[in-house]
Amino acid sequence: MSKIKVNSIIHSNNEKDVIVSCYGIKNDNLITYKDESAFVNILLTKDFISITRENDEFKLKLCFKNNDKCTSDYFIKDIALNIEVLTNTKRLEINDNKITIEYELFLNGELSDVFVYTMEWSDL
Repeated sequence: MSKIKVNSIIHSNNEKDVIVSCYGIKNDNLITYKDESAFVNILLTKDFISITRENDEFKLKLCFKNNDKCTSDYFIKDIALNIEVLTNTKRLEINDNKITIEYELFLNGELSDVFVYTMEWSDL
């Protein structure tokens, strides 16, 4: 287990970019940190990434596999509503200390937005 510095950018076609710079922990293939709005867990494997974001209001779990579609979940806690989310991963790059994910997000079968998520980390 090592302490890390995390820098990420979520670029959206419809929204303003979200930039995160914070500290976290990397334990084997799991990265954990807290940004301004949620606790984040990122599970990294050779060809698959799972990102879970959770706070008092929601729990969002997204999965990504290169050139593939994944069914994910968005749970709104106060009304106990689970919404099925589909991610269509266009590009997935996993390097030693950087990941890049380009994906389309579908809600109720409709394209919601297109995102590019880039995250880099370094040991402290």
